[in-house]
Amino acid sequence: MVVRFAEARGKVPAIAEFGVKQGVKDTLDADWWTRCFLEPLASSPTAAKLAYAMTWCNGGTTEQPGGFVPMAGGFTYDSFMALYKSNHTLFRREWNRALEKPFIARFNGTTQPAENGAVRAVNY
Repeated sequence: MVVRFAEARGKVPAIAEFGVKQGVKDTLDADWWTRCFLEPLASSPTAAKLAYAMTWCNGGTTEQPGGFVPMAGGFTYDSFMALYKSNHTLFRREWNRALEKPFIARFNGTTQPAENGAVRAVNY
């Protein structure tokens, strides 16, 4: 839906914020990050065109802590790490690599070398 909407308007498809409602502490699905987010996006040619997605930030108060990204050892941590390690994702901490020459861009599990050291979108 987001991809089609963006493409119809000549925009880059993005999800500005996503996550488990009320935080990962409330989910009963240990594989939420892979089963509910990564696999549907990676298995759909249309959804795989999503260029950007950002999780909700961890926050809250002392009385009511909030967590939308699991901490090490958390219930959904292994699934989140599978998302992080997937060839379908590029996380912010990896971004500096994208600016180095030469860079191999990862999209949809394939690799395409950059030409002339420039990062290029490849059938994302």
